[in-house]
Order: sequence, then structure tokens, then C-alpha cells
Amino acid sequence: MSPLDIIYMVAYFIILYCSVLWFLVFFTNYKNGAKKTAPLKLPSVSIIVPAFNEERNIYNCVQSLLNLDYPRNLLKIYVVNDGSRDGTRKICESYAKKGLIRLINQKNQGKAAAMNNALKRVKTEYVVSMDADSIAEREFLRKMVAHADNKISIITPAPKVMKKDNWIEKIQYVEYMFSIFLRKAFTFFDSQYVAPGPGSMYKTEVLKKLGGFDTNSAVEDMEIAFRFFEKGYKLDNCENAYVYTRTPKSFKDLLKQRLRWYKGYFQTVAQYSHMRFNRKFGNLGLFLLPMNYVWVLLMIFITSSFLFNTVNTLVNSAETVVLVNNDIVPLVTRMELPTVMNLSVYSIFFAIFSVLSIITIIVSVKVSGEKIKIKEDCLSYLLFILLYPVLITVFWTMGLKKHLFGDAVKW
Repeated sequence: MSPLDIIYMVAYFIILYCSVLWFLVFFTNYKNGAKKTAPLKLPSVSIIVPAFNEERNIYNCVQSLLNLDYPRNLLKIYVVNDGSRDGTRKICESYAKKGLIRLINQKNQGKAAAMNNALKRVKTEYVVSMDADSIAEREFLRKMVAHADNKISIITPAPKVMKKDNWIEKIQYVEYMFSIFLRKAFTFFDSQYVAPGPGSMYKTEVLKKLGGFDTNSAVEDMEIAFRFFEKGYKLDNCENAYVYTRTPKSFKDLLKQRLRWYKGYFQTVAQYSHMRFNRKFGNLGLFLLPMNYVWVLLMIFITSSFLFNTVNTLVNSAETVVLVNNDIVPLVTRMELPTVMNLSVYSIFFAIFSVLSIITIIVSVKVSGEKIKIKEDCLSYLLFILLYPVLITVFWTMGLKKHLFGDAVKW
């Protein structure tokens, strides 16, 4: 076995180990973490919606919040118009005049500053962040507060894709369902490190005590989760509190979003580097943060090798066809179908990972409260299995490059 084969075997073993680990963590704990019901005494909640040029989204967002199944005397809605230059302010003013929301107008300062501006006015027990391009299901808040207790300071929701019209959105449709499964597994593993912008809920007292959101971070929803975790506060997840969000519908927009996410991840991990390999931070510090770096390197290695081998095989095949005067019949007739006896170790790993991919999709769909729809979503599933690993590798690689070389990535 060559050194390259050994590297491949180690890489495949790590991937297989982690995949099985998350399944075991999830299924071992999921039955015990049965869905909870809202407490008899509901807490007071404020929802903050930062909005910059959200004319086409803000109406649907606010309407979904007004339609929440939650007592109006316990719910306050703040919309922060962050220096919008379109019709966002006008739409919000129509709600504010009716007393349905509290509108705050400010110069453009970014999402974190908008959240902090509203946070100064919040006096409720909990505060929820809500992106303006997202809508909440009617039962969203009741499901979230069912997880509220004295030990939990952040509760994360289950964001889903609002539309899946083109191939970019179809991949994200499956990706977001996979994230619902993975986020729940991370919660069971006590290593959740992101509080998604659309729908995460915080204890107001703790959020204010820790200084609100970091205005210097490109991923304030991740940084705040790290800060809570660092200070010893617990994070929980409500996997059936659904929030539907608009996702990038072009490759250019998706790339822009992911570069911000992944460079922001590396920046945040560098900012909290003392958490790595630190027993104080449990599974997050000892396992997940170090393993994420290993995963990035594995993705780069395996994807690069796969693309190189694919191109090399195509080139060799083309050369062979030319040598036999463009007659491919002799090549086809000499091909041998694989049997159990001549299957290589790589073929076995490929089969295992194919099965794991299918199981992952099935579990993710079920956990997300959806149904497997082969006719309708077959393309989404295939794109996720075949194309998503390549895309995610490209995004992580470029994000790492931007982090290492200091390229600017901002809101």
C-alpha cells in the first residue's frame, strides 16, 4: 500500500467515524429529547427585525410575526430601519402608526448595530432575532418558549428554505434540512456554536450582560454563540420551530454569502482560539473545533483528488478511443463488470458513503417534518449528493484563503 493509499484510508476512516458518531449521538438522545409543550405561564418576548433595503420582504416578515399564536400583551415587535434607501421605511411606518410595531430609524450601521440599538429598549424576558427576508410559522414562538428554562440562555430554531425554483435553491433546500438534523445532533453533543439569524431566541438579561452583538464580526450570530458558550451559558435547539428564509438564487450570491460565513467562522475560531483543546469547553473545545479543521483539509484533499482522477480518466479514455480509430466497441466488449472478488477497498468505501448519503437525506427530511418526495425532489437529492460536496469544498477553501490573507469580507 502506497503512502497515498494510506492517506486515503485515514481520510475515509475519519469521515466514516464522524458520520456514524453523529447518527449515534442523534438517535441515542432523540427519543429522550421528545418535543415539548409551551409552559402554562408564557414569558414575555420581544422580536427584533433589522432591515436594510427590504422593501420586497418586510411586509411578509412583519405579517408573519403579527400572526403568531402568542398573547399580544406578552409580545413586542421592533423593526430597525437601518438607513434603507427603498420603500422599507414607508411600509414600516404604516404598521407603526397603527401601534402594531415599534419602528426605529437609524443611519446605516449594519445588522449587529441595529440589533443593539433595539436591544437597549427591550424589557421583556426574552428577545428573538428575525431576519427581514424570513417568515415564522404560526406556532414558532410557542414551540421556542417550550425550551426556555433557567439553564438555557439561547434557543435556536429550524430554518428552512422558502423557495426551491432553481438548482442553487434545490441544493440549499436539502442542505438546510441536513442542518436541522446536524444542529440537533450538535445540541445533544453540547457543541452547538451558531445561533442562526432568523429566529434565535436569547435571554435578554444575559444578552445585555454580555454586551449585545459584536459590530466588528461578519458573522454576529456565530460570534454571540461562542461568547455565550465561553461564559458557561447553555444553548438548546427546537428542531420543529420553523422559520422560512430566502436563500441566494444565483451562484454569485451564494458564493458571496458563503465567503462571509466561512471566513467569519475562521475569524471567530481565531478570536476564541483558547477554546480549542480546552477541557473546560467540553466536546466543542476538545473535539468539534479541532475536527472542523481536519474536515476542511479532508474535503480539499478528497475533492481535489476526485476531480484530478476524473479528468485524468476522461483524457486517457479519449486518447484510447483515438488510438483505436474512434471505435469504442472493442473497449466496451473488453470491460469486466465488478464482482465481489475484484472490488477494491475504494469501491467498498464508495458504496458505504453512497448508502450513508441516502440515509442522511432520509433522516434529515424526517427530522425536518417533511416527506420524501422522489418525483418532486429527486433532482434536489441528487444535486446535494453529487454537487454539494464540491461546492462546499470550494467555499471553505476560499473562505480559508480570505482569512489567511486578510481579504475583506463584510456585510
